[in-house]
Amino acid sequence: MVRIADLLAAAASAAATVVPAQTAERAPVTTRDLVEVAEISAPTISPDGRRVAYRVSHPSVEANASRLRWHIAAIDGGGEIVALDGGTERPDASGVPVEAAPVWDRDSRGLRFLALREGVAAVWHWREGQPLVREIVDEADILDFGLSADGKGVRYSVGATRAAIASAERSAYRDGVVVDASINLNQPVAGGVIEDGQRIMRRISSPWFDNQRILWDSPRADKIYVPADPAELPAAPSPLQGLSSRGADGSIAEISGAKAEQRLRVRRTD
Repeated sequence: MVRIADLLAAAASAAATVVPAQTAERAPVTTRDLVEVAEISAPTISPDGRRVAYRVSHPSVEANASRLRWHIAAIDGGGEIVALDGGTERPDASGVPVEAAPVWDRDSRGLRFLALREGVAAVWHWREGQPLVREIVDEADILDFGLSADGKGVRYSVGATRAAIASAERSAYRDGVVVDASINLNQPVAGGVIEDGQRIMRRISSPWFDNQRILWDSPRADKIYVPADPAELPAAPSPLQGLSSRGADGSIAEISGAKAEQRLRVRRTD
């Protein structure tokens, strides 16, 4: 389990140098300062337990967007922190980034993550001592990925192609749309919202008012990518980390198991 102290210590070492209190003049906190507060989330431990990867979201008033960076630090606080460009943040209806936690390589010397960069959502791969590369790219944006069922490759899922989505958006802009339960009237119906510097059209995709890009409900297809080196295969999913809560009476509720087979267990003091 990640200790908060370890995570904060790792994040602190990446921050700017602090000016001594006796010489620094304290500037007032502005609205922009509050908007541009960076947020740390999604800590993920490597299979060997020696490193942690965590996500930092950087909002920008000037860019009118938030950028993501993945940081990789040693649990013991030693060595340098690696910072990787995570692309443009895509918040869901509650404001949480849709970009999932990274997936470590089984040898703990690299990891993969999804990133939206230059209008393309692809799988990016980092290996120790090597530059970050866009490893898996498709004619459709990649929706999710992980270890294949047979353990011999990287499984990734895609939906409608970017060309089909662009065509549907042009058609909706030119011919109009039927206002039904999928239309979010809090957003421009034809103009869409800005994502990664371009306007896109979204539709309501769940009863909780989640919004996804037009054609989000197109059939999905799973594909397989096989790395040349087996050591670079994704690590097997591990149990969820640290999802537990202790009540005032000493009882403990905890969530365990992989994503597809999660279990809630409650232990009472009596």
